[in-house]
Amino acid sequence: NLDIDHVTTNNLDGAAQITNYMISKGHTKIAIVLSGLFSTERERLAGYQAALTKHNIKIDKNLIYINGAEFSREHYLKIAKAVLQDKNDFTAVFAGHDRIALAFYSAAKELGIKIPGDLSLVGYDDLPLITVSLTTMHQPIYEMGQESFRLILSRIQGNHSAARQTVLTSHLVERTSVKSI
Repeated sequence: NLDIDHVTTNNLDGAAQITNYMISKGHTKIAIVLSGLFSTERERLAGYQAALTKHNIKIDKNLIYINGAEFSREHYLKIAKAVLQDKNDFTAVFAGHDRIALAFYSAAKELGIKIPGDLSLVGYDDLPLITVSLTTMHQPIYEMGQESFRLILSRIQGNHSAARQTVLTSHLVERTSVKSI
């Protein structure tokens, strides 16, 4: 909520897109796991909820897993194991970002759960993942860096205009971690 320059993507719309994608594959019991510490993840939660509402799917609070801690692989691996063992009848998981999704891949493998055979999984960011084929929302990270640099350079050169918010576009990257049901 600071009045400062920033560069982002439309996280609410991106989360709605990827949730709509899972719904189009037949998933109606979709768990979401995120930290909730950052505005981007809170916007993703709102997008997820908006997509469910749009499709007249009841928002099940038991499928919303919000953790207030910063990301650490070990911590989210424990969370992923707990969520997977809890199961709550969900058929898909929306990981708040790709690193959380990787924790789910590891936990699922350890628990003998096949992705996408037993459970569909999506992430957000489109990090360069070599070991898994994750369906995710691509964020234009390089372009975000370029625009951030332009804003910083403008300020260094004396631009004292009002704070600027730049919102770039994300897009769905369909890979093999979601199955139709």
